Amino acid sequence: MELLQVRDLSFQYPDSGRLALNRLNFSVNAGEFVILCGASGCGKSTLLKLLKKEVAPAGNRQGEILFQGKPAEELSYRESAKYIGYVAQNTEGALVTEKVYSELAFGLENFQYDNDHIRMKVSETAISFGIEELFHKKVEELSGGQRQLVNLAAVLVTEPLVLLLDEPVSKLDRIAAEEFINTIRKLSETYGITIVMAEHNLEDIFSLADRIMVLEDGNLIADEKPEDLSGILKQRNSGTAMMKALPSAVRLFADRSKALECPLNVREAVRYLSRHYNMELLRKLDEDLSGIRKNLRTERTGNKTKYPVGLQFKNIWFRYEKDGKDILRGAGLTVLKNTLHCLLGGNGSGKSTLLSVIGGLYKPYRGHMEKQNVAYLCQTPQFMFLKETVYEDFLDTGYQNGRTKQEIKDLIGKYERRLGLESLYHMHPYDLSGGEIQKAALMKILLCRAEIILLDEPTKGMDAGSKDEFGQVLKELLSQEKTILMVTHDIEFAAEYGDYCSMIFDGEIFGTSEPTEFFEHNTYFTTYTGRILRKVAGKRITVSQADELLDHYEKYKEVGI
Repeated sequence: MELLQVRDLSFQYPDSGRLALNRLNFSVNAGEFVILCGASGCGKSTLLKLLKKEVAPAGNRQGEILFQGKPAEELSYRESAKYIGYVAQNTEGALVTEKVYSELAFGLENFQYDNDHIRMKVSETAISFGIEELFHKKVEELSGGQRQLVNLAAVLVTEPLVLLLDEPVSKLDRIAAEEFINTIRKLSETYGITIVMAEHNLEDIFSLADRIMVLEDGNLIADEKPEDLSGILKQRNSGTAMMKALPSAVRLFADRSKALECPLNVREAVRYLSRHYNMELLRKLDEDLSGIRKNLRTERTGNKTKYPVGLQFKNIWFRYEKDGKDILRGAGLTVLKNTLHCLLGGNGSGKSTLLSVIGGLYKPYRGHMEKQNVAYLCQTPQFMFLKETVYEDFLDTGYQNGRTKQEIKDLIGKYERRLGLESLYHMHPYDLSGGEIQKAALMKILLCRAEIILLDEPTKGMDAGSKDEFGQVLKELLSQEKTILMVTHDIEFAAEYGDYCSMIFDGEIFGTSEPTEFFEHNTYFTTYTGRILRKVAGKRITVSQADELLDHYEKYKEVGI
């Protein structure tokens, strides 16, 4: 049964010179799990919002959206609110009450159910989602992962027929994201809820989907089963960029599996390795290549231990309230000049608080800090924009940092294509997608005259291609003798581009080492490639490093030397 139908759907935002969506045609059957992916700004969020009339953006829409055969715009607000659930990327405006139990009851109260029914549904939902311990907590006390879980539970308590999810794990740490995805898996497999989910990070959800829909510049370029997608993308000129977004298992084995079934996740990849590769030979070849690998690591970090210190702080203690809990508990770190230092940890561990303290937004009550002038990209980049258009904001930032109009234009021109900014200049900052606002915020940082750059989750909402370009921009900044401290949940990015990594937990920082050494000893906070090769070649933590080993294995098998 077709639950949703989209026919010749096109959409254009006001004052925009291009279509956000161009003649889309697809349907979603009851019980299906559909993943929507594509580059930042391709139209994913726009499409999801159009499917939910209460949050549909203003603009020129053509075509039809049918829900159970009825035009979506003809649904009453009660029908739309009850049967079409929507979970946004940001929870800031989604949670509207003070306490968790009030949040769960809010939707049911608006439908005017009696108290007994509300108590039963709220209790059942809290138990099913394992959030009984959060029941009486204030919403403001919840971590990012807890907020998103409560947000999801509050949507599902009204028993919607279809659930729309817009990058719901982009702000969560690796563990919280995996827990959230497991909840989504349960909703799909156990309860048969129809799910349409927009997401950049496909590692944990790729194999769960019935179909993967790929958008490119508002056009639907692929609508395939997960096992067929890589082959379809390779037939397109644009397939290379999207291939980078596929799970590590697919990227490693799509070409190597040939007639065999390609693994789609870590578990399948581990099984595939054990069945089709000689483990002892792989280990031996990895040892033979250890000299090359060591040279690669040396090439990566060079003699950076001899670099001068760019940022240093010791024994930092901080709490938000005088009698409150200490968020930072003796935190200390040395960040070398010309290096990208990645700080990882769970939601609520103190990462963002630390950057706020270093950036001068808060003052620690104990500790010592040595730093030069600082530029700070905060976790909510929308707060960095004050003007009506993106370009006006760029000009204002440049002027405030003593740049002439020509200097500003030259600097923007240097990075505009690499950051994909050309089509954003005349847009209001709040109309940008998650990935677009991150790239625009980075441009504001580049317009500053700062020796130290603090980045708080800068890659969230970015597609794989944008992350690569962003990584190259950071390398260029390092060549200009900048010092970069980046808080991130993006383990793959840290492994690929970081010079050093550290862990923050319970307000303290420890475990500082270069990425290979840092991630090879971790079980949970490590890359998906590292999980696949842990028992064979634990130091190979990126797809490119794993490719080197597997290519060498295949050449060895081919020539027998």
